[in-house]
This record gives sequence, structure tokens and C-alpha cells, in this order.
Amino acid sequence: MKKTVITLCEHVFGVCLMVSVLVGALVAVLLVIAFAAGGGVGQSLAVLGKAVMYKAIGIAAIGSIVGMLAFYVGDSHVLKIDSQEGASEETAALETDQAVK
Repeated sequence: MKKTVITLCEHVFGVCLMVSVLVGALVAVLLVIAFAAGGGVGQSLAVLGKAVMYKAIGIAAIGSIVGMLAFYVGDSHVLKIDSQEGASEETAALETDQAVK
């Protein structure tokens, strides 16, 4: 069950980020066309691009939250402190201190 949730979250993360990147590219092209057209048409295209980009930012934020959820559910995040790893570092530090004396 845990593996299924992680896989689902990773897929949702990937889809949301891909959609937001593609929409960002589309908005960039739209703004170039708006700049070239100028005047009222260019202004309308730029305002449309702004509205579309706000939706893409929301999609990217949702995807990022789901991606972070996948990291924490899978215990694969880098902020995790492993008790064995900490113990070996303390032992190494003590051995270094004793070797110096």
C-alpha cells in the first residue's frame, strides 16, 4: 500500500511539473507574439498570458506539495537523522581525539 501511494504521488508530481513547464513555454511564446504584435492585441495577449501563468504556478505548487509528500511517506528525504550514522560519527570523533592525545 505504501509503495502504491509513493508511486501515485511521484506520477502526480511528474505530471503537474510537466504541465506547468509546458504552459510556461506556451506563455513565453505568447508574450513574444504579444511584444511583436503590440498595441491592443499585444496587451490582450499579455494579460491572457498572465492569467494562464497564474494557473500554471498553482499547478506547480500542488505538484511540489505532492512530491514532498512522496519523499516523507517513503522516508527517503535527506533531513532524516539515522541513529546508526550519528553513532559512527561520534565514535570516529572520539577515536580521533584519543589519537591526537
